[in-house]
Amino acid sequence: MAGLGGDWGMASVGLTWEEALAQCPPTIHPACHNAADNVTLSGPIRELTQFVADLKAKGIFTREVPSGGMAFHSPHIASIVPPYEAMLG
Repeated sequence: MAGLGGDWGMASVGLTWEEALAQCPPTIHPACHNAADNVTLSGPIRELTQFVADLKAKGIFTREVPSGGMAFHSPHIASIVPPYEAMLG
């Protein structure tokens, strides 16, 4: 299932929610609005790593968020919703 285990990741960055929406590549998604100037991003690890490196090169705060290779809080894990809801009954 997409977004579950493997080549996915998350990172905390020093952007506003609006900045993250405007600057993220199409495969990277703002996942959590942590503070006025901090957002957690989620997406494919290769693209996420490159975007985070670009932000860091601009002097923007970045930190990897350990996620066990999953893209939590993003459209990338939408495929698990139906089986999860069925499991809950």
